[in-house]
Amino acid sequence: MAGRVRRCLARLSFIAVVVILALAIAAALAPGRGPNAPTLRDRWIGMKLRVHYDFALGPHRDLQVTVSHGLVTLSGAVGTPEDRRRAAAIARRTGGVVGVVDMLTLETPAHTAPASGPP
Repeated sequence: MAGRVRRCLARLSFIAVVVILALAIAAALAPGRGPNAPTLRDRWIGMKLRVHYDFALGPHRDLQVTVSHGLVTLSGAVGTPEDRRRAAAIARRTGGVVGVVDMLTLETPAHTAPASGPP
């Protein structure tokens, strides 16, 4: 009985390895993968940065992070100059980042009503 269970587990392990290899090969050969496509490491860096930014700066809907071969490009708008400096500093301190391109702008305040004087 124990021998039968071992053989069954060995077959299942072999099948799992074959399936994982087939999925890896299919992902590597998928269309749209070129030399500039983000790597798994780039995606990991981007995910870490988004989490850091949510905690450090609050959820900024306009802050976009793009990572290509370790080069981080920050674009969009942030609220203050301090947020801009902090965003670039967080990216520089993140492991795997080889450089930071800061294309962030400052948000313009929402439409404010003009000050009215006495009539």
